Amino acid sequence: MSLIWIILIATMVASFIVQQTLNSRFKKYGKVALPSGLSGAEVARRMLADHGINSVQVVRGSGFLTDHFDPSARVIKLSPEVYDGRSIAAAAVAAHECGHAVQHSRGYMPLKLRSALVPVVNFANSAVTWLLLLGVLAIQWSGSTAILWAGILLFALTTLFSIITLPVEHAEGEGCAQVGRIYLRHRSHWLHCNPSLLCGNRNGRTSRLIHNHQYMKGVYMFLADGFEEVEALAPYDVLVRGGVNVKTVCLNEDNFVTSSHKTVLLAKYTFKEFLKKLEQEGTSREDVMIFPGGMPGSTNLAACKPLMELLRRHYDEGGSVAAICAAPSVVLASALGEERLKGVKMCCYDGFEEGLEAAGAEYVKAGCVKDDDVITSRGAGHAIAFGLEILAHIKGEEAARTVAAQIML
Repeated sequence: MSLIWIILIATMVASFIVQQTLNSRFKKYGKVALPSGLSGAEVARRMLADHGINSVQVVRGSGFLTDHFDPSARVIKLSPEVYDGRSIAAAAVAAHECGHAVQHSRGYMPLKLRSALVPVVNFANSAVTWLLLLGVLAIQWSGSTAILWAGILLFALTTLFSIITLPVEHAEGEGCAQVGRIYLRHRSHWLHCNPSLLCGNRNGRTSRLIHNHQYMKGVYMFLADGFEEVEALAPYDVLVRGGVNVKTVCLNEDNFVTSSHKTVLLAKYTFKEFLKKLEQEGTSREDVMIFPGGMPGSTNLAACKPLMELLRRHYDEGGSVAAICAAPSVVLASALGEERLKGVKMCCYDGFEEGLEAAGAEYVKAGCVKDDDVITSRGAGHAIAFGLEILAHIKGEEAARTVAAQIML
């Protein structure tokens, strides 16, 4: 078999594998219901509205996974299974196409170049396989290479198109991750069904569209006057024993913070120092924000608007959050709201359930509850279990079991 035949067959096999992977993953996650109950069309329209785009229509197309954004007609065409589907796969594809609409509204240059090449590339895609095949046959029959070179040139054009498309798809894939966090709810679902990650790129890096917001590097515990010391110190001790570098942040002007029982602690950072550190050092997706309970500590945390904005941004962009006692209701529920917490299983101190339910969360009467990247606990009596749950989330179950054995649990 000649080298040309080998290259041709290998290219066709690779294309087939990629297409089958895409179809398989869509079908797999097409069976997983979207917790918010939104259809792909509804997700698309909400995303457009969130970004102030009113001139783009979302319409139903035809065919399987033929979804695309047409900048000339200012239309997003969604295939029937995406337009009507209420699965995480449908939401991911819809968000992906909306990302292109957002890029177009902001004059993203690679998208403009890509759009200009689309008509030519569509022709090239339909003709290149036949030209290559005819070119190989022509060599066998007459020795002429003209047809084969024509096929190679068209194939080069499609390759150029793919290179131009890479930054478009990469930037868009990061961009629609905010929608994945809010509408898909579970980060693991998003990473597996996001079309821009279908070829095995699962680095999980997420950001809001176009913007490059920051996370904290590490695990931070936020303290305000009136916090419950057991709910802070017990998880802190467990995490440190497990090798986690926990940094405490105080909302006061100095580093001293007073508990609800008048115990004074020295925090590592003031909130201003923390913000400066955040600005200087950059961020990581694996960060965790911890909020001890106690009153009025929880209400004092919730009253800090910059902290609540950071909490929302951190959660939207892939970070984990943990709260105990009153804090799940007073801090998490009030800051994150129904659009983020609908259907999320959470627990809290008795009497604060109403706040969780008002935010659309599913109240569970248990000592500790972990739902994906939201960890909550009922109160001081479960503070050690709360710390172990956070440790397991960060470093794995084995690390949590090791610390539990060390403290004779």
